[in-house]
Amino acid sequence: MRSFFIIWIGQLVSLVGSQLTGFALGVWVYDQTRSVMLLAITQVAFQAPQIIFSPLAGVLEDRWDRRTAMIVSDFGAGLAVLVTAVLYIGNRLEPWMVIPINFWMSAFIALMWPAYTASITLLVPKEQYGRANGFVQLGEALTQIAGPALAGMFYVTIRLGNMALIDFASYLFAVTLMILFVRIPRPQLEGASPFDPREIARIEAPLTIDNFEGVDARQDAAGRTLVYLLSDDNGCAKAGGTRRLQRTLLLLFALEG
Repeated sequence: MRSFFIIWIGQLVSLVGSQLTGFALGVWVYDQTRSVMLLAITQVAFQAPQIIFSPLAGVLEDRWDRRTAMIVSDFGAGLAVLVTAVLYIGNRLEPWMVIPINFWMSAFIALMWPAYTASITLLVPKEQYGRANGFVQLGEALTQIAGPALAGMFYVTIRLGNMALIDFASYLFAVTLMILFVRIPRPQLEGASPFDPREIARIEAPLTIDNFEGVDARQDAAGRTLVYLLSDDNGCAKAGGTRRLQRTLLLLFALEG
């Protein structure tokens, strides 16, 4: 579990850093504008990408190398934080700028979570899944609690610019750990579809039409086996005990005979 713990430590540090910046930016916007509406918009901009992009990120993680995805995620979010620090220190940061910065940072964080969680089964022995999942949940809880608490303390002492630099350092720390110490194996049969012949060939027990309810097979003149999903009198198709609304016979696929 060495690689898992290295990733866990790096992501814990970087996520605490992102909570620092996300919380502090909201407080700074309110200090500058005294607008509750603008404060709410900045917080929505920080949370929305994780809802919007998480499903897409999950699909991409199945195709990409997960280690690379986590490195890109931390690097992209770190750049957003670095831009914040440079703008603040140069007295160029405006309250409206926080909205795209939060959106940018959160979008890259959304890319990280699917890769992080999907890597657990590749790095941890099966008997340690429960333990690893517990650490993931612990890390998520710690970031939600420690981030705002530390942000409130640092905001009045070292100010926003230095907090953003600390956050950037946390992302740099996570990326360095990933590059130097972590190798994530690729999952077996990566990218294979459910109907990939290579997948079907791996099934030890032969499949027959008799295994499926509501399925019929016939041969055409060319000797191909045609598999049909049959519909009942009400126009509803049955397969594997489930009902699907169909009004015609559905040709699912054809296997060369």
